[in-house]
Parts: sequence; structure tokens; C-alpha cells
Amino acid sequence: MLSQLRVLRFSLVAGALVLLLAGCGSHSTASGPRSSSPSAGPITEPSTEGTTGLESPQSSSNPGVSVSVATLPVGPGGSQPTPDGRYVCVDVQWLGTLPDTVILKVTSVIPDPDPPFMTVDVAVAGCTTDDGPPCAGLRLTAADHGRTCAVGIGERTGGRAGGGSVELAGELGCQDPGSAICQQTRASLKATARDNGSSAGFDFPIPPPDTTAPPDTSPPPDTSSPPDTSSPPDTSSP
Repeated sequence: MLSQLRVLRFSLVAGALVLLLAGCGSHSTASGPRSSSPSAGPITEPSTEGTTGLESPQSSSNPGVSVSVATLPVGPGGSQPTPDGRYVCVDVQWLGTLPDTVILKVTSVIPDPDPPFMTVDVAVAGCTTDDGPPCAGLRLTAADHGRTCAVGIGERTGGRAGGGSVELAGELGCQDPGSAICQQTRASLKATARDNGSSAGFDFPIPPPDTTAPPDTSPPPDTSSPPDTSSPPDTSSP
């Protein structure tokens, strides 16, 4: 009887152990997929949300990388009229200094007075490679201090002036428009323009007035006498 009780107790313990092992195995199998699923979610979804979230703030807080400078520091480099006196090529010398990380683009060429002066193509104004590249659209770097560029000047119809000047305006290209180096460069250029000049003067030849009388194209007056149609006096005797 004692032996049977021991066998029965052993069977119960063994059965409980089998059930315990089975429960542990099923728990391990069920937790496996759940542990891998959360690890896949954050790799895809947060990365997509992060990319979308960064685009909008960049476009709104950083609209561009240019800072305008209304008046650039320049000086006269010389001027030469065309042989017919209709145009003048003006050499403009760049007097500013730029750091290595900043580029300046010339965006505007302003003749003064306007009218009668206006800008024309540099080739029309007789500019050559010795005068430098055209000022309009020119990009300047730290290595271009003292460089000369060219501007073509003409007069509007009916205008008459003996001389004028040229000013340049531009934009600073900075890696960060709000950075200290960009703002300091802008302030330095304004100070240089104020102290050293912001225009390049030129002389424009005024042709002398034409005092010669225009040729007379009217027909000459008719000086011939009309024929005498009256009858001659009667000189016969009675």
C-alpha cells in the first residue's frame, strides 16, 4: 500500500512537471513574434515621420541664403567713349573685401542721372577684355579685391548731359544669412562704401550743335518774262 502511494505521488509530481515545462514552452513561442514586431515598427515609421517633420521647418525658417547690399564700395577705373561719341565704356573698380566663406553677386547697375543715361551692352559701348567682364551678374570672392568690371552707358533719345556716374548693388551669398560673419560682411561693405566711395564717374561727350544751314531744296524762282501778246502800234501813214 505504501508502495502504491509513492508511485501515485511520483506520477503526480511528474505530471505537474510536464505541464509546467509545456507552459513555459508555449509562453516562449508566443512571446517570440511579439518581441520582433515592436523592433520593426520604429525603424520605418519614425524615420518617415522624422523626414516629413524636418522639411517644413527648413522651408519656413530658412527661405534663402542671400543678403542684399543696396550700395557696393566701388571707384572709377576709367572711361572711354566710342569714336562716334554715342556710348561710353565705364571701368568700375571693386573696393570691397570679402571673407573666404562669402560670395557677392552684382545684381544691379544704376546709372546717374537716369534719364538721360541708360545701360547698354558692353560690346555696343566698345568695351574689351582689358576693361574686365561685365559688372552685371558678376560674382566676386575674397580673391577679387581691386578687380575691374565694365559697364556700357548710352543716352536716351533727346537726352543731353556731359557726364554722370555708375553705382552697383548686390547680394551676399552666405551659408547662414543670420550668421555673425554674414552680417559683419554686410556692415563692412556699407562702411567701405561710405568712406571710400560708392560710384564710378565718367564723362560723356556732347556733340557740338550743328550750325550749318540745311541745303535749299526749294525750286528756283521763275525769272523769265511772259511773252508780249499785245498788238504793235500802227506806224503806217494815212
